[in-house]
Amino acid sequence: MHSAIRADSFDQSFDTNEPWQFTVLRSQNMGMLRPEKSWRPIITLEVDGQHKHEVILGVDGQNPNQRDIMLLHHAHHQTQIKLDVWHKSQSKAKSRKRRHLVASTSMALGDAIKRQGTEPYMELRLSGVPAARRKSIAQKRQLCASLLVRLRPPQSTISFPIEHGHDSDRLSLASSGDKDPSDTLVTPTTDEPEDPPPWSSAISEEPPPGLRRRKKVKGYCINSEEERSGESDYPFSGSEAEDTKACDIWEPPIPYDESSDTYPDSLEIRTITNAPSTISIIFPSLLPTTYVSDTSSVTSGMSYASSTFDTLTYHRELREAQLDSDFDRILIKLVHEWYYTGASLLSVAAVDTTVFGFSSGNLFDVDSIAKRALIISSIAAAIGLFVDVWFILAYSGADVRKFQTLAVDIYGSYFFFALSSRLPLVALFVAVLALVVFLGAVAWTAWPAAVLVMCVLAGLLVSLQFIVYGCHRLALGFAWMVRGAWLGVLYVSRRIRALFVRGVAAAAPAQGEQQAGPPTAPMRHVVAPPASARAPGPARNTV
Repeated sequence: MHSAIRADSFDQSFDTNEPWQFTVLRSQNMGMLRPEKSWRPIITLEVDGQHKHEVILGVDGQNPNQRDIMLLHHAHHQTQIKLDVWHKSQSKAKSRKRRHLVASTSMALGDAIKRQGTEPYMELRLSGVPAARRKSIAQKRQLCASLLVRLRPPQSTISFPIEHGHDSDRLSLASSGDKDPSDTLVTPTTDEPEDPPPWSSAISEEPPPGLRRRKKVKGYCINSEEERSGESDYPFSGSEAEDTKACDIWEPPIPYDESSDTYPDSLEIRTITNAPSTISIIFPSLLPTTYVSDTSSVTSGMSYASSTFDTLTYHRELREAQLDSDFDRILIKLVHEWYYTGASLLSVAAVDTTVFGFSSGNLFDVDSIAKRALIISSIAAAIGLFVDVWFILAYSGADVRKFQTLAVDIYGSYFFFALSSRLPLVALFVAVLALVVFLGAVAWTAWPAAVLVMCVLAGLLVSLQFIVYGCHRLALGFAWMVRGAWLGVLYVSRRIRALFVRGVAAAAPAQGEQQAGPPTAPMRHVVAPPASARAPGPARNTV
């Protein structure tokens, strides 16, 4: 039998007392909306131009109170919502307490829930960016400002009211707890039981006595609170998104706006809200789950020449800059460097011009080496001054957009600008070095001993720490050698003494045996007992 979905009952299912839940998770790329480096966006939500909700995000764009959910009462799929992003100055002046609208977006709740689908959150791109903050040529590939939000419809909007005829099939739901995915497939029944009401979403009949009581089936709601119990409110780690995507293996999402003709007479509905735990065993992830992106400090993959070039120039900073503040900081550093370099080049050029004004034989004799060094210093100072003045005139009054346009070469990189921006500094180094050679050559012709002594003293003072370190290491090495020699002497003396004592002990028994005579029996002295002092008495006659 054919089961149809009525349009009136479909619309009435949305006018329920259950509210829609709307949560702002965080913002992205808000830095291009305002020139401030850090500011707190204020997000307001309007429902059909009447009800207003407000949430203030942190400086980093995160919502500090994600458990404060916006409840949209008496809403349906045709309800229009509007999100506005406001900026409020942090100054204490009363004139700066007003809010300024910087971006906004609007859509219907039905379109929003379609866009979110089975994902735990969705991204809403903002429009209405001021013209002063539009993306430049170098930032065309960057993402625009957006909001990450989460929308949860009530459960009544998920269960479609189906009107059954007197011969329609009964739609039964199977429990998903502790069962295989194949056990949750619902097959149409051939008997004709009593038709349940269309709003019923669970089987509430009591089982007969003596049978095993089955778990009561609840209505399925995408991204419900029970499904996400114990998990974080802001799943940006990717694990929750992977869990929700794993359900697509068993069940594709059911669209809301399809007509009744697309639904067959017998439906198969699976009520699995989470993928079984065996999926991670059957389909293990073969790709790495961790990716380390630290291009600012890892130079192992670069060649030696590339790393040296990045160290001597601003090529790495220009290549890794993403925001306008990064380019602005690089421009300020370059302009300051050009000003200091220009002042130094002017001083060197003044010295060279003064030397050229003197005749060659007034005070000192100038040889060919000194003349060549002076010429090289003058040429380097002139070239450096010309390039430095050109950079100052071109970039001193430029904004970030003009700086990016001028710095990008015909190959779309910053390599040649990073190389030419350091040309004034290189010219200053060459000019100063040549001027030092000129002065040293002229002084050497006048007084060589003074030049030699002064150079030696200057070298000692400059490299004093290395000299002290070398002397320290030499002293430690000498002490180690003396200690080793002393320990060697002690060891040798102990060995000699031990050998001498052992030889004396071995020679003493042999010498005693040679001096001893033949063996004699030992004499035993017998001492007679003492005689009695009393005289013997007369003999008695015993007869």
